[in-house]
Amino acid sequence: MKENQLFSIIKYFHILMKTSFVLVAALILLSMLTTNRTSDRIVQESLDEANSQISILIDSTFSRIRSTAQYISFSNTTAEYLLCEDDFQLITNKSHLDNVIRPLAETDPHLFNIILYRESKRIPYFAKIQTNDMSLFYNISSVFEDENHENQGFITLSQNENPGIYYPAYVTKIAKTGYGKDTGTFIGSLVIAMKPDFLNQVLRSVSSKNISSVLIVDQNDTIIAQSGSAGNIDWRNDANTYSQDIANTDWKLVCIMNRAVINQTFYSFFIVLLFLSMLFVLILVAVYLLLSRNITGPISSLCQEIVAITPMDGSQRITSCNVLEINNIVESINWLLGQRQINTQKIIELRNQQYEIELSKRASDLMALKIQVNPHFLFNTFTCIGGLALLHNVPEITVIIANMSEICRYSLSESDQVTIRQEVGIIQKYLEIVDIRFHKAYQFHIHVEDILWDCDIPKMVLQPLVENALYHGLEGKKHGEISISGNLHDNQVVFTIQDTGVGIPTDELQMQQALLKDATKLEYSSVVEGKVGNVNLCRRIKLLYGEEFGLEIDSRSGQGTTASLMLPYNSNVQSY
Repeated sequence: MKENQLFSIIKYFHILMKTSFVLVAALILLSMLTTNRTSDRIVQESLDEANSQISILIDSTFSRIRSTAQYISFSNTTAEYLLCEDDFQLITNKSHLDNVIRPLAETDPHLFNIILYRESKRIPYFAKIQTNDMSLFYNISSVFEDENHENQGFITLSQNENPGIYYPAYVTKIAKTGYGKDTGTFIGSLVIAMKPDFLNQVLRSVSSKNISSVLIVDQNDTIIAQSGSAGNIDWRNDANTYSQDIANTDWKLVCIMNRAVINQTFYSFFIVLLFLSMLFVLILVAVYLLLSRNITGPISSLCQEIVAITPMDGSQRITSCNVLEINNIVESINWLLGQRQINTQKIIELRNQQYEIELSKRASDLMALKIQVNPHFLFNTFTCIGGLALLHNVPEITVIIANMSEICRYSLSESDQVTIRQEVGIIQKYLEIVDIRFHKAYQFHIHVEDILWDCDIPKMVLQPLVENALYHGLEGKKHGEISISGNLHDNQVVFTIQDTGVGIPTDELQMQQALLKDATKLEYSSVVEGKVGNVNLCRRIKLLYGEEFGLEIDSRSGQGTTASLMLPYNSNVQSY
């Protein structure tokens, strides 16, 4: 017993430990997956936040540049300068153009210069005279002669001599305005160049501990601005590099994420998780040892004492235990043993009493058998009476005796299930007797649908209803009618027995209706109170077929009563 109990404890403890390890491993794996997803979410949020900051700064500056470019492009002063062919007049027009453009160039701290190119490819106009090399902007006008080049947009300009310096610039073509056949023709180009460190200033506005370096690259993946410790890193092949398009530009924002900082957030979580897992395992071991000492040991002793109890000795009791819960079980078992002793004594007394009752019943049955009337004697008596009626020329008695004999044979037959044809045939014989008795004072109508004639029905369920209609409804009246109809409705056979008698008083009708609907009251009235008639008939139908079938009664005082019997269609219920 001890070995089996020990083996069982070890077995289920191992199962518990394995399950716990699997759960812990699953928890760690789930935590790792959650951590990776959270890390990716942090990276994406940091990238979106940096892009949003940069986009807002760039877009606000570029919006001002677009407005400035639009103002200059549609200015009459600009058109007069670009279209002027006279050198002396060009000086005057340039002076007028300075008054328009230079204030625009000097008010924006991010502007490097505003340059106008005439279609005649003369020396370009510079709003600012820069001290550094401006040769880059002398050859840019060739860009606008390309038919595939867009009319306007932002580009990046760089000098071959200084490949690390990039000028973000807004370029647009200028067309002639006004009216005339040459309206819309190309007359020059406009370039608004930003300072080389503009994008670097924008990048320096990005502050996030999760990002180590920020880059802006153009459509050729050339780095045009950078912030942080990017150095010469190959950002295209770095796993910590993430890029995103900058809205309204051809540039991309490249962020080199600081994975060490991001993952540092989760290190403490993993340490806590591992500590809790180890603590959980230690608690399992402690619980196992505690249960083994305080539960399984006392239970094993309890099992041994229970096995030692003998069936015949009612005075045996189990020793109490110092564990409260197990001691409660011991007290309950001892109480059951005491009850068993009491009940055993009662059973012995009841058996003796039952034996005496059985002896008395057998004596009563023997006496009843001796005085029982033989049914054959009853049928022979009916035959004798019929013969005397024929001898004295009383044909009515002959008919009554013949029908009565048929009804008795029908009621005493062994089968409890008959066809509707057989049941209605017995009703007709019963009504012939009634006709003779009451001198044809009442009219009877029977109508059954043809489909129902061969349907099964319990024996003697219609005759009591017809008898109630006759003796409780019509008896005492000189004239009256009883209608018997059988119909098929919603897969139910519904028999309706309707009379034109005195009806049932309202209070009594309500009591009968409530009784016929309550299965508990039906059983009590039939079994305990011994009522028969409608109560017994309704209970019989419900026992055979279920609560949805049975008997319903409706009546109006002075107008008659209607009894409706509901049965299943084509039922093959075994007789009881």
